Amino acid sequence: MNFNYLLKLQKSGKLKEAETGYRKLLKNDNQNPDIFTCLGLICIKTKRELEAKNLFLKAVDLNSGDLTALNNLALIYLKNKKYNDAKKYFLKSQKINNNSKTLFFIGLIETELNNFDSAIRYYKESIAVEKNSDSMCNLGNLYYTVGDIEKALKYTLMSLKENPNLDRSYNNLGLIYLAKGNFNLAKKNFIKGAICSAIAGFSSFCVHAGGTPTSLYLLPLRLKKEVYVGTRIIFFSCVNLIKLPLYIYLSMMNFDTLYQSISLFPLAIIGIFIGYKLLKIINENLFYNIIYALILVSSTKLLIDFV
Repeated sequence: MNFNYLLKLQKSGKLKEAETGYRKLLKNDNQNPDIFTCLGLICIKTKRELEAKNLFLKAVDLNSGDLTALNNLALIYLKNKKYNDAKKYFLKSQKINNNSKTLFFIGLIETELNNFDSAIRYYKESIAVEKNSDSMCNLGNLYYTVGDIEKALKYTLMSLKENPNLDRSYNNLGLIYLAKGNFNLAKKNFIKGAICSAIAGFSSFCVHAGGTPTSLYLLPLRLKKEVYVGTRIIFFSCVNLIKLPLYIYLSMMNFDTLYQSISLFPLAIIGIFIGYKLLKIINENLFYNIIYALILVSSTKLLIDFV
């Protein structure tokens, strides 16, 4: 069993077998940085972040030019908001390989540290290396934050030209047009949102069917799946809190409905848990396709019930 064979196992998804093999190799060769890096990647995949960090640190100690270990180590620190440590390893990686994505992350860290001038410089360097829509978007947002509206508009439009599906840029664009006083362009999204929200609230109160009008507004924004789900949760939590006292006032709630709700509550918890697990593993395009299919099914059922 050699390293290349184990690497093939790892790439094919047989992580447990690969990990066992790597650890056997370490008994004979504990100075090979590639083994530590590969084990670190397996630990990342299997949600063992602390162990991954220690393995990457060992890999970097043995080979200071290990880009995979450096970048993953920086990402772990960034995730845990240890910005100075993350910046340290991203800068080491950047010295070895001038990469647009690495420059983007350094810009992100500088923004979190409120070093706006430095963040702007790194985002520009990222764009110079490669047309990076994320860097353009963040740069536009940063210029908006510091009050340079024209540059904010320039880079936000550039990001949308590079990636028309970047939802954050559309949100930024609405704010920029508001700041410029161009209410006709800004208000389109707000009016659509207000109308869909009003219809969602009405239909939710009357027939518990507020999901479809909400989706009519949210789906075209192409939000990240986590943001989409989170937005719906917050919106309908607020709607349900408003509905509750009105239902009580109209005598639409009693001990029988309360008993039914309590009885079904454990199933709701199970459903939430399953949904949470699926959301973490499902592909974003597949997620949206499923949402569209479910809207079609639910809307069709409502029409059939109405007829």
